[in-house]
Amino acid sequence: MYQNQYTNLIDIFSDLDIDAITASVYEFFLINSEATISDCAKQLKLHRHKVYSALEKLQEIGMIKSHTKSIRVEQPKTLMILLEYKSIKLNSTARRLETLIPKLKGDNSNRDGSFVKTYFRKTQLLEVVQNSMDLMKKDEIALVFGESEDFYKLIEARYIVKTIVQKRVKKQIRAKVLFVGDLTKENLKYLEHDQIELRESKILKNSNDLVGAFWVCGKKVILWNTHKSIAITIEDEFYVQMFTSYFDLVWELN
Repeated sequence: MYQNQYTNLIDIFSDLDIDAITASVYEFFLINSEATISDCAKQLKLHRHKVYSALEKLQEIGMIKSHTKSIRVEQPKTLMILLEYKSIKLNSTARRLETLIPKLKGDNSNRDGSFVKTYFRKTQLLEVVQNSMDLMKKDEIALVFGESEDFYKLIEARYIVKTIVQKRVKKQIRAKVLFVGDLTKENLKYLEHDQIELRESKILKNSNDLVGAFWVCGKKVILWNTHKSIAITIEDEFYVQMFTSYFDLVWELN
């Protein structure tokens, strides 16, 4: 029976529903950045197929940096982001359940007025991203405007953005995206998946002087300060119409 001495790491991976062997493989490549799969199998006394299986799991949760002849894994701080993300998902589920309780009791009353919230900490920003598509319905269109690279740096977790895209596609919610800034390799790669990810994308020309980002998601506007860890959500029909009209105008002119 395989045993690993890094019990603390195993506990952390366990919280992410990842098994001990996968934790051991991660630990091995974290320490031995130039090692190969054969090296790992020999050192840990595992069959190669188990190493491959572990690497697939690590790839799925965004812990693989490169997967060529040698394996390079992300630093452990990425685990903190993933754990925070899982916590956010649980909190989001709890809030959705909380909103259902009055309806289950026969209370059909609705709240009136505008709701504005400001988020500062990294975990709060991840929560905003996670919840962005929750209230949207099939065939609605999410609007995304702004600096893509600065946004990724803001939340430090491309993997989480990928899961939001998957959630949007599963709900059959389309998206229109206006990129601001230079046409990067990452943006070009992003554009290649437009069709399968139910998305239309455009690169806004001569836009290097524009800063920040905003999303329109159903009945909510999200404003991102991509140079600081700040996000503002506005639940108000007027602001949704206002930012939608701005977006549509720029989209047609570009």
